[in-house]
Amino acid sequence: MIRLLVRLAVPAVIAVVVLGAAPAYGQLTATQRISPALERELGDGSPVYSVSVELPFQPEYYHIHRLQEIGTVAGVQGHGVRVLQLSADQVREIASFYWVERVDVLA
Repeated sequence: MIRLLVRLAVPAVIAVVVLGAAPAYGQLTATQRISPALERELGDGSPVYSVSVELPFQPEYYHIHRLQEIGTVAGVQGHGVRVLQLSADQVREIASFYWVERVDVLA
């Protein structure tokens, strides 16, 4: 009976750890993805921000759609996505995605 419980529990625990690792990594490293210039702007209390989100790869439909759920996607160029009309919390939410490399002020 105990062997059966172990055989069932171990894969379940492994699945939870594997599925939770990427989002946890994103949350833990989010502040490192926000550029110093954007971090300064986030501290000034502006109600709306426009950012450039850099990915380590060409963005695909999922990434663009996910960013569009949060703000207004203004375009894609190379590995970057321009996102407009974000609150400070939304900027931090985008930075917490593990697949985001850097979030910077839109020039």
